[in-house]
Amino acid sequence: YGALSNADFVTRLFLNAVGRNPTAQESSTWVAMLDNNTVTRADVLYAIAESPDHLSSVGAEAGQAVTASYQTLYFGANATANITGGGNTIYGSGGDILTIGGNGATGVDNFVDLSNGAANLSDDSHMDVFGSGNAIHVGKYSNVGIDGDNNSLTAGSGNGIWVNGGVGNVVNASGDTIFVAANVGVGVIGGGDAIYGQSGSRIDLAGNGPDGSSNTVNVSNGFVNLADHTRADVHGTSDTIGLGNNDVLSVAGDGNRITFGAEDRVGATGNSNTFVFHSNFGHDAIDGFNSTDSLQFDQSVFADWAHLLGAAHQSGADTIIAADATNTITLQNVALSSLNQNQFHFS
Repeated sequence: YGALSNADFVTRLFLNAVGRNPTAQESSTWVAMLDNNTVTRADVLYAIAESPDHLSSVGAEAGQAVTASYQTLYFGANATANITGGGNTIYGSGGDILTIGGNGATGVDNFVDLSNGAANLSDDSHMDVFGSGNAIHVGKYSNVGIDGDNNSLTAGSGNGIWVNGGVGNVVNASGDTIFVAANVGVGVIGGGDAIYGQSGSRIDLAGNGPDGSSNTVNVSNGFVNLADHTRADVHGTSDTIGLGNNDVLSVAGDGNRITFGAEDRVGATGNSNTFVFHSNFGHDAIDGFNSTDSLQFDQSVFADWAHLLGAAHQSGADTIIAADATNTITLQNVALSSLNQNQFHFS
């Protein structure tokens, strides 16, 4: 730049820094200030580097630190950048590692458009990620939204997490609050989460153990599935709930349909719930079975009411229904004499 005139210096700087020629007004203003020694060329360089135009065309240099608010930022492939501020729209490319924060969990949001990259959210910050195939890492006490397919989100505690769209998304979190949009599915790994699903949402739970910290799921007209060795409390009505093996479930609400795996324990509060058993259901227990509830069996297990009644007996305060020595159902605190044929279905 040293041999260039002031006019050529300004033009070259704009071309290199923001990818365009300066406007006539920009050129005349900067050239006049340089000619009058009001500013130095270093001053002009710094001003252009901090301008919105330059920030909106940030490239892919590694380790960039960008402080910006209410800007549009672009990053090329395989960029690494730390972005501080809020209200930004950030466009990333494959292989990017973007660390975002500094706007407060309830502050103005950053919107991140990224696929096949990594987006890291600092503590007490806020962002929404649109795209697929991302690894998303969230600190603590932050708010984050995802909308896209096959994203993996790992979070600390105390966060608000919104799953707004897409399929194949997995959230690995404990001690967080998770919101799932209508007709959207998500896998949740961890325990101690409060999960709120809208109608039609599908929530697949795993990873907390039958004696671990339970996830609390609040959903009606939704779908909840527990992997093996999982614990959950489900609150809602007309839900379809599937159990794996060795699960512990507490369900509060009416009109739910619960399908057992094997060796499961269920506590029920509510009415008109249906408990479904296929073959090889192991040793299961239901606490809270009442006169409005029903049991459904495959006909390969029990052909009809007479066969089932012949396999049932009273054991203390409980009724035990035994298909064979390895497949039994204990209805806790239920008298055998209180059961009636209308509570049992065979298909």
